Amino acid sequence: ALLPRDSKPGLVFSAGLPTMIETQTTATEATLKQRKEPEDAPAATDAAAKDAKKDSKPSIYTLGYILCAPVTFTNATIHIFSGKRFRIHRLWGIVYLALWIYAAWGHFAGHFAAGGNTAVFWVMPTVGFIQTVIACKTFTFLPKANDQTQGYYHETKGMSYDFILENLYFAGLLLFQSVYLCWGVELRANLIFLPFEVLGTFFPYHTVRDLVPKSSFRHSTKDGNRYAVVVKVFYCIAKHNGYYINYLCFLGKFGTNPMVDYSLLRNLLILGGWGTTIAMFLQTLKFRRYISHTAAMILYVGCFPFFYATYLSLFFVCQDHAALTALAAVGLWVNFQSRSLQIAWQCFMCAICLGSRFEVLPPAVAALL
Repeated sequence: ALLPRDSKPGLVFSAGLPTMIETQTTATEATLKQRKEPEDAPAATDAAAKDAKKDSKPSIYTLGYILCAPVTFTNATIHIFSGKRFRIHRLWGIVYLALWIYAAWGHFAGHFAAGGNTAVFWVMPTVGFIQTVIACKTFTFLPKANDQTQGYYHETKGMSYDFILENLYFAGLLLFQSVYLCWGVELRANLIFLPFEVLGTFFPYHTVRDLVPKSSFRHSTKDGNRYAVVVKVFYCIAKHNGYYINYLCFLGKFGTNPMVDYSLLRNLLILGGWGTTIAMFLQTLKFRRYISHTAAMILYVGCFPFFYATYLSLFFVCQDHAALTALAAVGLWVNFQSRSLQIAWQCFMCAICLGSRFEVLPPAVAALL
């Protein structure tokens, strides 16, 4: 509007408006260039976006998100446990979390090592087992597994009903071991409990295990799911470490008060609670999108190093029971053989341990165990 109709850019440039005309000329040239080369525009935009991303630094939004994380977590927790739907399951979950926190605090604060009441170590898995029963009665609308990748190892899928029902077995297995460690002296003193001991110590995977669905790891690992592979390896190691601890308890090798004398046993029961009941809670948080799949995965797999560290602390116990340790190691190898060989091996272990307990074995052999 400031230029005469017949004026030229050069004339106005010399008349004192160089910046305005230069800007207008540049914008006009850029517009014409975009019209002539429309195909190059997206590439240039993508390149600019990549450069900007490389040069970007953590924003104030990211810092605010980190600082607000505790508040967000608290609000999410209140929302989860205060809902009216599935109220019994929610409220019973609060009871379990409170017991787990108390057990962890008492353990690391030295309360139990100083002779404090260790009843929480059998009460907690009892509550966890009941919580699993409630879940099995509540979430019957969930889909079947159908030999597919389990939702527990999938980024977007929810858990199947078969997986929840299967967790009933593992919660029961943890309950047996907890009761056995806390009340082992009383159980071994009364022969009426011997069938219960034999079943839970030597044959849980070949009797009770068949009563619940089995989510085979091969369905979750066939597509190269590394998360499922890591869990599978841990599962095999934990299974036979559980056998080994039960063998020692069956033979009375932990003494009269193992929950006070052995911190590694308290470690295992606390971590076992995380790996069975709380692990299912993490999946609920993932499915409801309170946490990401990656966060749920890290929170679950993150407990594995603590398990392995506790297993390493068994080394000092293994030194005193070399033969039993070797037999447990052979059992790990047998685990990858046929089912009939596994059952035969467990029958052999049962015979050896019964012979040692009732002093049928030669003293020299029994001493090695």
